[in-house]
Amino acid sequence: MRARNLAAVAMLAAGGAASGMACGSSDGDTPALDASFDGATTGGDGEGADSGELADVAASGDSATDGGRACGPGLTLCGTDCVQTRTSMQSCGACGAACTATAPSTAECVVGECIVTLTTSMPGAVTDLALNATHVYWTSGVANTIARVPTAGGVPETLVNGVAPAAAIALDATHMYWIAGSDIWQALLDGGSPGKVNSYVINSSIADLAINATTAFYPTGYGAFSLPLAGADAGKTVVTGLVNSAQRVLADDNYLYVTEYGTPIHRAPLDGGPATALTVSTGMPQSGLAMTATNLYWGTGSTVQSAPIDGGAATKVADVILFGIATDGVSLYGFTGAGAIVKIPIATGKPETLAFRNTPNFYNIHDIAVDATSVYWTETVGTTGRLMKVTPK
Repeated sequence: MRARNLAAVAMLAAGGAASGMACGSSDGDTPALDASFDGATTGGDGEGADSGELADVAASGDSATDGGRACGPGLTLCGTDCVQTRTSMQSCGACGAACTATAPSTAECVVGECIVTLTTSMPGAVTDLALNATHVYWTSGVANTIARVPTAGGVPETLVNGVAPAAAIALDATHMYWIAGSDIWQALLDGGSPGKVNSYVINSSIADLAINATTAFYPTGYGAFSLPLAGADAGKTVVTGLVNSAQRVLADDNYLYVTEYGTPIHRAPLDGGPATALTVSTGMPQSGLAMTATNLYWGTGSTVQSAPIDGGAATKVADVILFGIATDGVSLYGFTGAGAIVKIPIATGKPETLAFRNTPNFYNIHDIAVDATSVYWTETVGTTGRLMKVTPK
């Protein structure tokens, strides 16, 4: 993966177009694009230069060579062509790495990253998203809809209308589940008539949602509760007696993890029982929560912290304010208040910018998710919601 620098990537927000972009160098620095570059060396379209545009190695000193010849500054030798991999749609960031999307979704190669606008047809704010192997699902709390689009792009589908307000969403193999005020709803992944999971009244608005194969978990008020996905007359208390309001939940095979504003993260058996405080208060877990097989990760409002899932001292992962944290087990992903989509390798803690939505108060990023190859996020531009993707992650 090319080295990236948080301060080195810039993109025009209105259309995602790149202008004067930087290109990652082999030593991890990111030199500025030569101001004299006008596309002429790549035929003006970011593609390969002809053989006449290759310089002699002895004269140029460049390392991208072909039979004793080298490409000019900022170009990469792909086969027999010199290619501007910062912008090439056929070799975006690396030779042969095509940047594509299925219409009407659109793609653009920006500083060697393929940024895809999956859809811009969402009216109003978008709130949450979830992935499976084929589609991205998202909710709109303004339009009161659930919709999806293929991960490769294509025509978006509205699956559910009129369940207000649609918020956090989760998927299993057959159904989608989402929060609507103080209720949990469900529908088939392909759409159809929605129905409530809970047949009882939940007295407070639900702040978050997690599911496993059989059960939904949700925080509300000063505790966290479970509810069979098949429905039940009453939920079951998993965690209660928190000092502050419950904020976020995560579940593994054995435990439910709950954050409350300004105090430790708690863990309790899924079937209920005494809750254990896992961490001392090293910062409020207020801006995201993610979990690997061994550790919890959360944003504090000034840093990203980590602690073992079995309990122990919290340690700082990175000095960055990161929201909406997701993980693939190797890296953390999130977004900053300045509009950067950021990757933090867990092993190094060094933030890398994947994309930059650089217009304060114009782009409003809401949620983020990852799969094996890409990072997805939702954003609002004016009064229109967008679903975005960047590859590679």
